[in-house]
Amino acid sequence: NEVDNQEAINDDADSDGDDEYLSTENYDDDIIYDSFNKKLIVFVGPHETDAIDVTKFFVNYASANDVYEPLESFNGWSWPLIEDDLIEKPPHHVFDYLVTDPGREDIQNVIIEGIIDTWNNSTKGVIIGSLNFDAVGANPYSDYDPIGVLYRLEDELGLSREDVTVVVNYRSPRFDHWSAIWYNHFVSDDYEDFICSDDEQSDKRWEWLDVAMNPFKIAHIYHDQGWNVAVIDQESAINAGTDTSHIIACHLMEGVNCANGLIHGLEDVVSGYEDVIPMNSMTEDDRRELEQLFRERDCNYKYELKDK
Repeated sequence: NEVDNQEAINDDADSDGDDEYLSTENYDDDIIYDSFNKKLIVFVGPHETDAIDVTKFFVNYASANDVYEPLESFNGWSWPLIEDDLIEKPPHHVFDYLVTDPGREDIQNVIIEGIIDTWNNSTKGVIIGSLNFDAVGANPYSDYDPIGVLYRLEDELGLSREDVTVVVNYRSPRFDHWSAIWYNHFVSDDYEDFICSDDEQSDKRWEWLDVAMNPFKIAHIYHDQGWNVAVIDQESAINAGTDTSHIIACHLMEGVNCANGLIHGLEDVVSGYEDVIPMNSMTEDDRRELEQLFRERDCNYKYELKDK
């Protein structure tokens, strides 16, 4: 049943010795915590989790450029703050360009150079993030290639695979994640029209169902490239009195000043639960069945990931 499936996901994370809200793959303590190599953390969403709160958090407290410095607690870690007349997006969306505008070499170069500058000035490493990094796989609608972006960053920064960690968010109940995608990214008042229509949005629907709604598949694909991956269960994190941003900093960014799972000085800056979008055109039985299907798929990809 759906409860058993969620317990299976959480139990599998616990088997690694991780906290109940964090599951990691490829981690070797000697590599992650004892190496002098700087690290790159890449937060990839997906959409309609608390991902926007995460990118805003690091912009607000870990940004670095010629003018700004991160909060002292970040202790050598930085989020690159890119400022240029070419940039029209707000700071927490700047790295979207790397995925959405690969043909704009002017913007690509500005952002890459900004990341390199921040990297050179950091002592521990750099964190970047974009929700569009969730668009891995076939992508028949967007045709994005975030894997190629990470290859380029790896090359520009002179990184090896073990120096890169990709962080994926997991939102539950799964039905709430799906309803938020429907409400915020598709034009349809009826669920049957949304899921069955054969129009220009059918490829978009397929893509979002395949990747944004499939966090363990996202992790699976990045893991297959040889990068470290971490999946954070945001509901479990909130229940434990923390959130995705604090977990990334305190568990994955070596040296950040934390106590009891929270960054020193930011203990009161913690995200809450996401707003729930009702699907009034669906019956309660339909919702339960859909929740079950999503959780079963999650379990499948979770176990495949653990078997790697």
